[in-house]
Amino acid sequence: MSLPSLNFATPSARANAADIQVIGVGMGRTGTLSLCEALEILGFGPCHHPFRAPDIWEMWRMWNSVIEKPSPEKIDNIFRGYKSAVDTPVAIMAKEMYNAYPNAKFILVSPFWIVSQ
Repeated sequence: MSLPSLNFATPSARANAADIQVIGVGMGRTGTLSLCEALEILGFGPCHHPFRAPDIWEMWRMWNSVIEKPSPEKIDNIFRGYKSAVDTPVAIMAKEMYNAYPNAKFILVSPFWIVSQ
């Protein structure tokens, strides 16, 4: 099974593409902050996480623009300087993340606690 393409240019073909190497696809409250910290320990930092944004309102404004009209350049603007990204809205935009960064490794963070209750 392959994911549908949004026809984004690959990172190597985009000028100033972000160097995202790992993407954690999991919603908040599923261990994404721990995953972010682990990725940094493993050398994939800094890691983009909403709780760590220097200006959370600016971050959400930028993400809103991506959600309204996805483009790799907009995504690159958010991820510039990061090597990994986790949590929302990354998780709800997995297809766009894959198309923007097809060489990145994806980690699915499962909400196992929902099943255990």
